Amino acid sequence: MKQANCMEVVTFRVNPGNTNEELKKAMEATNQFVKEFDGFVNRNTSMSEDGEFVDVVLWESKEKALKAAEQLMQNPELAKNFALIDPKSIVMNHYTIFSAQ
Repeated sequence: MKQANCMEVVTFRVNPGNTNEELKKAMEATNQFVKEFDGFVNRNTSMSEDGEFVDVVLWESKEKALKAAEQLMQNPELAKNFALIDPKSIVMNHYTIFSAQ
């Protein structure tokens, strides 16, 4: 099993004119692409009661996470999924994992 050393946490909201349900389906479809990237370990996407999404992705390293993010943004098939996200709402952070169970 791959060892996760980096936790990527992204928060975002749906773009006005789209629905949370559309964005949920798009994020599920994105899983098929994300899991194929070098260094991918695990991904969980959740939504709060007020409609804020949080995407937590575990990676082998921050370098592999950043490389995957670049490749994701260049994928034309995923552009329609990301178009559902309000770009002004996106906050992305990377954390070094020092304790895990």
